[in-house]
Formats: sequence, C-alpha cells, structure tokens
Amino acid sequence: MAALFHYAEGHAPGETITIEECVLLGRAVSNVHRIADSFTTQRTRRELDLHFLLDESVEAIKPFVDPSARSYLEELHKRLRNTWPKIPKAVGAFGICTGDVNARNFHIDGHRRITLFDFDQCGYGLRAFEIGKFCSSLHSHKLKQVLVDAFLEGYQQERRLSREEYTAIPYFELVAIIWVMAIHAKNVNRIGYKPLDQPFWDKRLAILKALA
Repeated sequence: MAALFHYAEGHAPGETITIEECVLLGRAVSNVHRIADSFTTQRTRRELDLHFLLDESVEAIKPFVDPSARSYLEELHKRLRNTWPKIPKAVGAFGICTGDVNARNFHIDGHRRITLFDFDQCGYGLRAFEIGKFCSSLHSHKLKQVLVDAFLEGYQQERRLSREEYTAIPYFELVAIIWVMAIHAKNVNRIGYKPLDQPFWDKRLAILKALA
C-alpha cells in the first residue's frame, strides 16, 4: 500500500528550529484543529484517549524492562491516573489531532509557509495532547521552554487554551513519551530486538524521571 502526495516545499528544521518557526508551527497546528472541527467522516480511528495512550502503552512496555523499571512505570501510571486533570470534550478542546507534532514533521519554505505531514498517528483526542507531544519532542533541547512558549503563542493566535488544558500539558508530555516507547515495543517484529536493548529503555526512563 502506498500514497502519493505533492512535494512539501522547504525543509524540516529539526533541532535547528527557531522561535519564529515555533510560532508559525503552533499557528499551523491550531488552524488544522479549527478546520478539522467541521470535518466529518464515516471512517474510524483509535481515539487518542488515556486507555490507548497510557494504559495499553504501559502494558506493552512491561515485558521489555526489568522489575525495577516495571515497578516505576506502574507507580507513575497510577499517579497519572489518580491526578489527571479533567478536560470537557468540548469543540475546540477535543477533535481530530495530527498525532505527532514535532520539528521534523513539517516543511517551511522561504516565504515562511508551513506544510504539515506525517499523520500516521492521527485520531480523535484532546488537543492538549498535541502540545504535550510537541514538548516531548524537545526534551533534550537547551531552549526547550522558550520554544514551547513560542509554539503556545502561535497556537493561541487561533484558539485560546483553557486553564484545564494548560494544566494537562505536562501530563500529556509524560504520556507522549510512554506512548512512543510502546510504539517501539509493539513493532518489535518489524524493527527487531536490537534497537530495544537496555540503553534504549534506560534513556527514556531517565527522561520520564526527570519530568515526573
């Protein structure tokens, strides 16, 4: 199975993403959310809810890590579940999400126009997840908070976030890291066991512990 798309002009900034590009990316993601609010389809996708993103992910990871790591994940899982902020599934706050907002999943051209791509993980969910996912992609960047603030500035030029959504962003950042770990675990038959050796899990667990 294959899909053919028009070429996305420009380049993906990756680690060199600037403050201005983060503002533009935030605005572009918010525009996708706004436009998607009026989109209807009879097709179905997994909802990007806590059961899928967190519960199933922790279970998928457990067989690959040692008892100490399993214990930590179970404790973190319980803590996230018990303290999770409530966000109503209102229009705007809930709807279609692209699923993988990061500095490599868009191109920006010389006219500062952005083209988003890589919607493989899209689904219906809380839009605060998209912001948490973007935060998680910058975990090692020395200007992380500055870039996240710029993304939020751009996003809110199109839609203001509620206080509950702001509160949920750090939670979704943790969940996004766990979810990506689980995606690797669930695809072990495709990628093999070698990429999932001890350093892989140690690095990601260290990121979780630093954030939690």
